[in-house]
Amino acid sequence: MSTVTSPKTRTGEGRLPSKAAARALPRDLRGIRLHDVPSTDLDGTTVGVLEDPRRGHLVACVRVEGGSFAMAPAREQEQRLNRWGSLVATIAQSSSIIRRVGFVSRSIPSDSNRQLDYFESAGDPHAGADVRGSYLELLQRYERTADQREVLVWIACDRPGGKAMGDRLAQLAGEISRLCGLLGRAQIHVTQVLDRIDLALAIRAAYDPWGRADRLEYANGIREDAPERIGDLLEIAPADVDPRWHELRADRGLHRTAWVKQWPRTEVGALFLMPLVVNPNVVRTVAWVAQLEDPAASLNDINAQAIDARSDQ
Repeated sequence: MSTVTSPKTRTGEGRLPSKAAARALPRDLRGIRLHDVPSTDLDGTTVGVLEDPRRGHLVACVRVEGGSFAMAPAREQEQRLNRWGSLVATIAQSSSIIRRVGFVSRSIPSDSNRQLDYFESAGDPHAGADVRGSYLELLQRYERTADQREVLVWIACDRPGGKAMGDRLAQLAGEISRLCGLLGRAQIHVTQVLDRIDLALAIRAAYDPWGRADRLEYANGIREDAPERIGDLLEIAPADVDPRWHELRADRGLHRTAWVKQWPRTEVGALFLMPLVVNPNVVRTVAWVAQLEDPAASLNDINAQAIDARSDQ
């Protein structure tokens, strides 16, 4: 099983977001609540769960890392894809409460402002103008080309009503523990189980990926100094959202979205999605979502469709 780490900090028991803050959320986030669920299977790690009443979902998430894929031999690439397929098939068993599984792979813009601040505070004041100019030019080039990768794997189940909510939250926390084990066997390293504050920061970064380091530092300060006010002080959504016909503006981010409706019908290699995932010219997010069905039921459906196709032919 993979090693899982989580911040050892107090989160408070207040509602997140608070009722006042929830009224200011954009339409897509209207009504959501974030819960912390202790997990005995993960050595007391707190599992964050997003409750979405409008869509009827409960969602939990982990942050993962994998080895280099593009540089691996072709056979190893195919084996990794097969391991991922086996993982999804295992989650889709009829006994599981999980109804959807997916991952989000996104680039994280470089934070050159912090490097500039460090340069101003720690740089040699007696350095010549040529040296300072050369270093500043290096930082500018780094900002245009450098980014990091973040991959989040999530699972979702149906949201129950009434008194069953507590039991379902505990079940989902147990499924996260099971997911960590499956990811470990697929040689995907789980670096963190997201709690509710981490989920809030992940949602905020989806709207505006710039300034993540500053927001994380601010959130850690709230954890320590004012956990009871976390629902009012922690920003989940951007301050300025402007939806348009072809794009969405959210603070410093300008979003355009493409929906891949269907997988290729002809044979493709393991790297056919690489130009979409790895592109240094734009900050991007690639999301993959699977609506799960029991494998046995899916095979029966495929066989029925094959019979219909032969009959039509």
